[in-house]
Amino acid sequence: MKKSLENLLHKSSITQEWDNKTNQELAENLNNNFNSSDSRKWRRMRIYDYLIKWVEIQPWDWINLSDILFPKRYNDIVEYLELKENVSLYLCRNNIGLEGAKILAENLEFSRGSSVSLLENKIGAEGAKMLAESLELKEWVSFDIRDNEIWDEGAKAFANNLELKKWVTLDLWGNKIGDAGAKEIANNMELKEWVTLDLMYNNIWDFWARELINNLELKEWVTLDLRYNKFSDDMKEALKEREKSYQDKWINCSVLV
Repeated sequence: MKKSLENLLHKSSITQEWDNKTNQELAENLNNNFNSSDSRKWRRMRIYDYLIKWVEIQPWDWINLSDILFPKRYNDIVEYLELKENVSLYLCRNNIGLEGAKILAENLEFSRGSSVSLLENKIGAEGAKMLAESLELKEWVSFDIRDNEIWDEGAKAFANNLELKKWVTLDLWGNKIGDAGAKEIANNMELKEWVTLDLMYNNIWDFWARELINNLELKEWVTLDLRYNKFSDDMKEALKEREKSYQDKWINCSVLV
């Protein structure tokens, strides 16, 4: 039975598989509906794993594959998924775990300006290590791995393996990173111009909060977000003073505490 585009875009998260002809018709409808003549700069598409092989992903597309719970189908999806320039891909809350992280690490390639969100996927420290060792973040790329319980070992893997080029955003928000992870980041990660590193809602205390500021050598237009960690009010004031000292030197960086 042929499904309308409206039904496709508002379907429940329970995955259904239709015959190939129907899938092709749906994907064609989807492609035509979000064609290049659209006045918007990007196309926002809510699609499902069994349609990915027929959808023509174009620059500036926003592809939402969140809340589908399809970790066993990641091989099929990644095979057809090409991140062209400025494509945003959302794979949030799919419980992909270590298996899904491994498949992404082996197959996912960022293009300039692309964005990937793996929010709440139970990737863990081992999955983070696989991603950190395999992925290359090109300029203008955003990588969101919030709430994946990567702990200190995952932070260490990112600090030692991932190069943050200009205009890169790395979001490690809410990953139970403590002082050991902060130490690795402070000692091994380099923040180039226009980089944003988000460490909100972790377990970083006074000493390594200060060391992050001291060791990272904040450059022009860098943002380091340390809000909602474990450091004291006195340390917050000290960090704000340090940020002011950078700005007094005409270094336009931001330290959010």
